[in-house]
Amino acid sequence: MPVYLFKYMWWFALCVVPVAAAIALHYFWGAAHELAHLAALKLFFRKDLLEYKIRLKWHRLQGENIWVPASINYTLAREETPLEHGFVAIAPHIMHALCAGTFVFGAAFDNLFVRVGWFIFWGLGALDLVAAARTVNPYSDLYHAAECFNISISKIKAVACAWVVLCFAVGLLLCWVT
Repeated sequence: MPVYLFKYMWWFALCVVPVAAAIALHYFWGAAHELAHLAALKLFFRKDLLEYKIRLKWHRLQGENIWVPASINYTLAREETPLEHGFVAIAPHIMHALCAGTFVFGAAFDNLFVRVGWFIFWGLGALDLVAAARTVNPYSDLYHAAECFNISISKIKAVACAWVVLCFAVGLLLCWVT
């Protein structure tokens, strides 16, 4: 096979392989999302966190007719303030924003397969942020965070999408340049 095909093969891999990887990594990023909520809960409430339950399958929210891919339910010994609830709600999206930032460093790898694997793994984490920004579900984490921080949901969504687009553009541009 001509050498020039290997140089541009990763573009094809970025278009086809993510579909298969998204299916494989769906539960990983779902678990990471809910564990980020748990980490924030443990950070803010420590011993006041009495119990929690993480569900990593599609189900209806309690008392609502809304389907979600994963959720965490918890019981606290005290009431949470709006600020604490906002940070618990936004914690996974901070993680997803860091995934988008990490995506950029994939250009540093010379090995094609490592580079593509890096882009797929971190890119799918960043795409979770875009998916969250595209939702209109009033029970979603971003809506809770917007309400708790008294910030417009449209501003949060715009910043989230702009950040992911910027990181993806810089990462792919660096690949093209190097």
